Amino acid sequence: MIERSSSDQGRPSMGGGGADQSATAGRQLGRGHDSTDRPPASPALAEGLRAAPGGCPSGATGWSDEPIAASPAMVRLFGTLTKLARSHLPVLLLGETGTGKEVVARELHQRSARRARPMVSINCAAIPQQLVESALFGHERGAFTGASQQQKGVFEAADGGTVFLDEIGELPAAAQAALLRVLESMRLSRVGSNREIDVNVRLIAATHRDLEAMCNTGGFRSDLLYRINAMTVVLPPLRDRPEDIEALAMHFLRQANESEGRLVRFIDPGALAAIRGYAWPGNARELRNAVVRAVVVAEGDTITPLDLPERVRAAAEHAAPAHCRAQLKGGEIPLPPAGEKRLKQRLKRCEAEIIVEELRKAGWNQTKAASALGISLRALVYKLRELRVTRLAYASKDEMLHRRDGASLVSRPVS
Repeated sequence: MIERSSSDQGRPSMGGGGADQSATAGRQLGRGHDSTDRPPASPALAEGLRAAPGGCPSGATGWSDEPIAASPAMVRLFGTLTKLARSHLPVLLLGETGTGKEVVARELHQRSARRARPMVSINCAAIPQQLVESALFGHERGAFTGASQQQKGVFEAADGGTVFLDEIGELPAAAQAALLRVLESMRLSRVGSNREIDVNVRLIAATHRDLEAMCNTGGFRSDLLYRINAMTVVLPPLRDRPEDIEALAMHFLRQANESEGRLVRFIDPGALAAIRGYAWPGNARELRNAVVRAVVVAEGDTITPLDLPERVRAAAEHAAPAHCRAQLKGGEIPLPPAGEKRLKQRLKRCEAEIIVEELRKAGWNQTKAASALGISLRALVYKLRELRVTRLAYASKDEMLHRRDGASLVSRPVS
């Protein structure tokens, strides 16, 4: 996928975007991916070139925003970007699929002195092998079958700005050698031409693969690795920065409302517990897709556990408080027969226990409890009615003793 970013576009969130159009755009690389001199020949590729930060087409709204960095690890990472932005050296981003490598690349570009010039992104895994050098360095008319016009490559298109090569570990050997030459001399020749062209770009590369291991097996050039890893940034997986999960979920909720034309405003406590308890092997990209799905299928203004993918709902039991897990496993509260009814009952029970736990912590002050749960007071009141949660029903033994002694349950006993 090829994307073009400029300083007038918004700054991204940790969404790990850009994958959705890559396969379509990659098949079009043989013709017209330069938006500087003429419109691209392919509508699919044109859509990729117009893509806003995060990989959402410009026709959809709300997919760009400030980066989300609630965890200490990501706060440190974005602090490091400020230092890296002062340099023009290449940067290598390492991390699992979906961790937001392109988002970090765009943020680095936006913080650099090159932000007024374009950032051009390309997914190396999406380019047909025979078109890789043409995509990177351009071609002359007649250079190969189908080359009906002269075409710039991404390095020329990004002159003065930044080139982002995603999945650089997928480059074939010939393209690795050609890329090394360009990085060393900052001069390139289009396919079918011997004329050298000066370029001035900063390279940001990204991969989820172990490039050092690939060098040992001959799959990647060691001299190219030494050239591109002058500065290396490792993005932690989402499971290692749980503080970001809720912030990202709420961010994706706002984005999905705009892109899907919905008015889903809340994530209820049970759903939030499931989201927090899931490992997210697909990282932020998987989380975004799960939230978008939930927004689409939600029947009201609140995402419930049943709106989440089944694999995420299965994490609800493990994400619940210890006393809730004991009850869900068949402790003091009997469960209905297996099946969908049982799942709904378990999830509702879990929701109720989470809400009651926060109410108890807040001294049964609903405003404070709603704030702690990250929902509005209106949403909490709705949930209390829906789940039939009353203070009397969930009173502790001490509270019940006070009630028998004539004390009111309006205020809790002071311990």
